[in-house]
Amino acid sequence: MTTIAFDGKTIASDSYMDASGIKMFAPYKVWQEGIPPHKGIRGWKAFIGVAGEYAYAMKYKAKTLLCEGGELLPLDEADMQHISAMAVVCTDGIDPEIHVALITGQWMPYHGREKHAIGSGRDFALAAMRCGKSALEAVEIAGYFDTGTGDAVHAYDVTAA
Repeated sequence: MTTIAFDGKTIASDSYMDASGIKMFAPYKVWQEGIPPHKGIRGWKAFIGVAGEYAYAMKYKAKTLLCEGGELLPLDEADMQHISAMAVVCTDGIDPEIHVALITGQWMPYHGREKHAIGSGRDFALAAMRCGKSALEAVEIAGYFDTGTGDAVHAYDVTAA
């Protein structure tokens, strides 16, 4: 599986993936989508993290997750049987919002929650962040305890321009 964590500023993920018992490396479990401001539309960006058996293939479906208005489009129910997903949406560049995909494929905002994690190492990452660790450190700690988390950790500052 994997671990993806968000601490309010940084989203981080590991690079390990186990696809039906085959060890693989998926360095791009988090990708950025968005549009610049134009024609009176306020720009927005979203960092989407996907955890699960088909996480690597899901990056190719990024365009199906978001539409130009900044709305998160539903995921296919067939996909949701194999993945969990988290999106950090920044509509103003200051206050990122966490959204998670439900089993139905619909996105649900986590209002008032600034820290979140998904994947097999979720509990370890949440505990680490609760103890003051960053998202990057939390994924590293999850890799120590969770056999489905490991290899290089990648982090992205969602507040950076």
